[in-house]
Amino acid sequence: AREVGEGGRQACAAALAALDVLQEEQVPRHAAGAERLIGHRLDRWRDQYVEGVVETSSRGILAGVRLRDTTLAAMVRERALAHGLLVRIDGAASEEGWIGIRPPLLVTRTELERGLDSLDRAFSDVFDTGRSSLHAATRAT
Repeated sequence: AREVGEGGRQACAAALAALDVLQEEQVPRHAAGAERLIGHRLDRWRDQYVEGVVETSSRGILAGVRLRDTTLAAMVRERALAHGLLVRIDGAASEEGWIGIRPPLLVTRTELERGLDSLDRAFSDVFDTGRSSLHAATRAT
């Protein structure tokens, strides 16, 4: 017969094993480096694409770029996909176009840089190619 608490002991053992792996793989240190890399990109995008980027936000390795509207966010999503990166738009119900950045916890630096480079190219495609039309639209609003 099973004891009532047997599942709890197994769950605790699994949790302790997971914590051991996180420590062995130096996940907190790795995540701190990824957070800095993402933060630098967020700062650059906010400063470089002022006509479309309203704000940036991050907590750890989770981040977002809020664009002027969902139409602009959809354009960035389309270009990111063309560059091999799948991104999600958040905030559609509120007319805000948040591009979410949610890499896996154990993403390598190379993988993270590749993803951020793809998003960088998507922003460039949308903003640099259509800069004059975006300026006109910004002045009209």
